[in-house]
This record gives sequence, C-alpha cells and structure tokens, in this order.
Amino acid sequence: MIEIITQKTDKSTDEICKWLLYYNFDFKRHNVEDFTDFSFYLGASQQKNTKNIYHRRGKLSTIRFINDYSIDTYVREETNMLLKGWEKIYKNDHQSNYIGEFNEEDQHNKLYDLHIAESLGIKIPATLITNSKTELIAFASQRKLITKSIRRPISLNSKGFTFSDIGTYRVKKNDIRKLKSHFSLSLFQEYIEKKYEIRAFFFKDKIFPMAIFSQKDTQTKYDYRNYNLETPNRCEPVKLPEKIEKKIFAFFKAKNINTGSVDLIVSAENEFYFLENNPQGQFNWLSENCNYNIEKYIAEDLIKNEKKENQD
Repeated sequence: MIEIITQKTDKSTDEICKWLLYYNFDFKRHNVEDFTDFSFYLGASQQKNTKNIYHRRGKLSTIRFINDYSIDTYVREETNMLLKGWEKIYKNDHQSNYIGEFNEEDQHNKLYDLHIAESLGIKIPATLITNSKTELIAFASQRKLITKSIRRPISLNSKGFTFSDIGTYRVKKNDIRKLKSHFSLSLFQEYIEKKYEIRAFFFKDKIFPMAIFSQKDTQTKYDYRNYNLETPNRCEPVKLPEKIEKKIFAFFKAKNINTGSVDLIVSAENEFYFLENNPQGQFNWLSENCNYNIEKYIAEDLIKNEKKENQD
C-alpha cells in the first residue's frame, strides 16, 4: 500500500492522488490535521511494515492530548523522537522507498546549507552573522547588504500590535545607524545584482528548474516571495549548466535527503549563487508554470516501487 503523509490543503498532494487514482493504484492519505492509527514493527514482524511512503508536509498526528501542558509536552517530545527514528530506519534500510524530510525540516539550518554549498564549489553571497554594530559597519563599507530571517519569517502578536517581516530586506546605512552597539544575533549578506532567480525542485534523481524574472519589479526585486498578484513575475523553464546540476546533486547527497527545493540567483555576470534549501518547499506552481507534470512523475515513482515491492 502506498502511504502519503501530507496536509489537507496541499495542492501538490491532491494532484499526486489524482494520478494514483488515474492509474488505479490503492493508497492511503494521512492528513496531519487528523488523528492517525500508527504501528511500526522491529524484529520478527518487520514484514508487516509499509515500505512505500511519500512524506509531503508536517508529521503524522498520533497523539490524543489531555490538555495538561506538562504531560502533553512530554508525550509530544516522545512522539517526535519515535517518528524521527521511524524515518531514519526507513531511509537507511536499503529496502524501503521513503520520500520526504520530516527530520530535515525540523532541524533545518540555513547556515549549514550555505557552508555545504560553498564546500562543494557553489558560490554563495558574502555572509556575516553578528550582533556587533562595529563588525556590521565594517562589512557594509565594502558591499550592499540584505538581511533575512535565519529560521523562518517573523510573525509577532504582542502588546496590542502585530508585526511580520517582508522576507529579504535591503539594509541601508540609516538602518545601521539606528542600531545599538549590540543587537540580536542576525544574518547579513551581500546583495547580488541579478538577472533572474531560479527555483529548482529536486526529486531523487531529477532536477526541475524554473527561472523567475523578479528583478524588474520593485515589489519582488529583493525577494520573489513578496508576490505581486496583480502583475506576477514571468516564470519559465530553464536549463541549468551541467556543472551546476552536478553540484546540486552533490549538495543533496551531502545532506542525505532525497527531495527538496533549492533557490539560486544568476548574477549580471552570469555567475550562479546558492541562496538556500527548503526540504519541504512548494512545487505545484513550478510544475504548472513549466509544464513539468512533477506530480505525475512522483506518482509514477511510487507506483514503480509498489510494483517492485509486490514482486519481491
């Protein structure tokens, strides 16, 4: 049985399920919003385990909370460790087809991703992590800067006000002047003038890249995720240079993950720069804009592995 772990509202999963129905293959869909009856065997009964799983978003919901903070927190932590162990076992047993990255999403670190990319010979923007105004002034004296969140975009509701960020932010000299001598540890990067951005979706042994022409719109110039819904950025398929493809494959191998998205930019000098990796990034819009039919490709991969499992 093909098992799919996802969210109720995930459009990509809807499309994958449609293809599985088209090919008349049975599957179970577990939405993270709903309670899931879960069992996993080690030892003599391992043959009872499902071995063909696509983990799209979030994690399985296997807990019935009792509204006691201490007990619920303990049970949640125990559950997370069990589910992380379950994924690691499947990923390393050399038999199962477990696609997805709950572990990686939970412990995802953009700084480490930048380090890996640079170690593999992929250019990255000059980057500074600091809480020192003095260091920041020296860094900014040589280049234009942007800043962005390290973990996730900020969203605060406190003392009668709501605050959320705009993704990547262009740092100006006046912004630096307003800072105190020390501030919360923050990430700063050199702003690279770009020709276009690239979102590339990676799945096992294939890369689906898309060019995003965001630089001519002031709303999306620094971050295409500041979507202009009235006049969307032009997006189209793009062919990556072979050396860049090989380095992206090497990146995912180094990370030991089998799916995810990579954001790149192409500079005015046609240099490729790595920005970040998203282990559970959205890809439906990429699939639709480029006519890649990624959901069909994933469904067929699940079917291929299901047939193999049945033959074994």
